[in-house]
Amino acid sequence: MKKLVFVSALLFSVLTLFLSTNFASAAPTSFARWASATQTILVSSYSSNYSAWSTGATKWKNSTNFKVSTIVGSHSSNYYAYDVYDSNVDWDGIAKTTHGNGVITKSVLNFNTYHTSKSNYTASIKAGLAGHEIGHSLGLNHVSVVEIPTNSIMYPYTFKSNGSPARALSPTSADITVVNNLYKKSIGSILSTSKEDGIYLTPSWSVYYEDEIALEKDADLVVRAKVIDYLGSHMDKNKVQPYTTKHILEIQDVIKGDIKEEKIVISQMGGSDGVTNVFGEHTTLLTVNDEIIVFLKESEDGSYRPINEDDGIYLYKDYEGEFVNIRNNEGFSSFEYKAR
Repeated sequence: MKKLVFVSALLFSVLTLFLSTNFASAAPTSFARWASATQTILVSSYSSNYSAWSTGATKWKNSTNFKVSTIVGSHSSNYYAYDVYDSNVDWDGIAKTTHGNGVITKSVLNFNTYHTSKSNYTASIKAGLAGHEIGHSLGLNHVSVVEIPTNSIMYPYTFKSNGSPARALSPTSADITVVNNLYKKSIGSILSTSKEDGIYLTPSWSVYYEDEIALEKDADLVVRAKVIDYLGSHMDKNKVQPYTTKHILEIQDVIKGDIKEEKIVISQMGGSDGVTNVFGEHTTLLTVNDEIIVFLKESEDGSYRPINEDDGIYLYKDYEGEFVNIRNNEGFSSFEYKAR
């Protein structure tokens, strides 16, 4: 199997820098709401992050019509938070929110202490992360990745790849306006939403990767491959990330990494078992015959995951004649392979 080196053009880096420093105002959109604008998050007594959850809730309570508070409580609640530890995922926090007909009926919030126990996760960063996930739990989507990274608490990333903070640590005026419109003091008709009923996974990614060079640096494996088989969706509620869909990739070229296998398993967030539909906000499930360049990390079970889900996948578009990133619909400005 030919092994190749990946080179990115300077133009792509310049374009990415421009996009990441765009000073346009960013505001999140909403997907659903609780029937009542007064809610209590029960935080597990085993959590070491009660202070962060409490501070994060206060950020919304003091500035919006959504009056949310925290108490120590049981996992039997329909609105609760607890810590998990998983080195096989790239998110530092996640909200798993269930809604039907635009009404939220349950939201489970997690800190991933594999990330949040590190020294760069200061008290203020963790409070901002809690505020971010609570924002999802009250019905907010992420802001666009091309917006300025620090002007919304709903930006998808906690840190830039250089280690500096990537998101606002408190709700901004744009965030507050969206929530106040969603939870008006006189709550009227049920919110109309185009999203299907089900469970929505809205992760906060620990690191934002500015371009393919940053992705490549952190990847265990980078390959050009073809999706050749669908292995189905798997729901294992004993796992930190219980909802996954797997495919088999046939490797065409290795760009980074040492691997002898010609086929590997790739795992993505979300899927359906025929009863429950689970959607990852950052996940576009692959289909058989897709041709991709993918930036991967290896998990303990021997499968691979794309870094930050859609961020790590470039899909070949026949009509464009190039690979296009699923997340931002941008291609490599120019790239070449050089045989070793």
